[in-house]
Amino acid sequence: MIEPLTLKFSPNTGFISYTARMAVEGNCDMYFHYYPADTQTCEFQLKSFSFYSNDLELDWLLHGVYLQDPSEPNFDIQVSSIEKIKTIQPYNNPRNQTHDTLVFTILARRRLSFHLVQTYLPSIFFIIITWLCFLIPSKFIEARIGISMTTLLTLTAMFASVRESTPIVSYVKAIDLWMVFCIFFVFLTLLEFSILIWMRAIREDAEKDNTIEDKNGEDIATRRKNLSESLSQHSTSSSTLRAHGVFTEIVEKYAFVIFSIIFVVFNIIYWTWLLQAAKYFDWDVNATHTSIGEDD
Repeated sequence: MIEPLTLKFSPNTGFISYTARMAVEGNCDMYFHYYPADTQTCEFQLKSFSFYSNDLELDWLLHGVYLQDPSEPNFDIQVSSIEKIKTIQPYNNPRNQTHDTLVFTILARRRLSFHLVQTYLPSIFFIIITWLCFLIPSKFIEARIGISMTTLLTLTAMFASVRESTPIVSYVKAIDLWMVFCIFFVFLTLLEFSILIWMRAIREDAEKDNTIEDKNGEDIATRRKNLSESLSQHSTSSSTLRAHGVFTEIVEKYAFVIFSIIFVVFNIIYWTWLLQAAKYFDWDVNATHTSIGEDD
């Protein structure tokens, strides 16, 4: 109970009016499946614990609940509805008497601007850096891997920082899906570069063996016999070499386009699902309970 407390006597009616100001802390169950595009719905009930409707009548004033200052840097907040209902106390109530209950609902929609600037845009820029690696000549494949590894470590560190500032829950959030895909995308890029190095090594070893065979004849036959186990998985036939070369050319030519298309398609699916499933744009402000504080 917070001061002031007032008692007013009306000489015309003989009623005594008792007024008290109260500060109430409410609890709201929040769900973060669509974080950071989530909208939290908080319903609050005010009722007497001891007095039934026959003894204590509760009702809203003219405007009921309103937000005196709806501005908040991280959320869009509004009072969506107020109502008066009758509730029955489920225990110690043999006559099933009702309580007057005042109910109001507050909606809080999280603003995306923070995570767009701090998480989504930086991760997109890092993914674009991995695309630029495809433009580096294939003879500098080690440089490609170095840039991709640096990007992967940077994304991992950035997402670890993001996780520390997000709500800790046991289920997957929308931002978790984004972080996992970005890391997986860079992993696929590293996998593609590793395959190229492996294919190049196979081709170089096969070409080297063919060249030595042409020069040394019988000596290389003996050498091949000794190294048959280590080279069993590498085919030295000309058809296999051509197949390796064609595969490498296809990967080099179309990897950039394929990876770009995959990332763009993922963005379209992700943002469409997130904004629609979270109903992010279904936000009709109730001016009766949100702007009354400014009008007064």
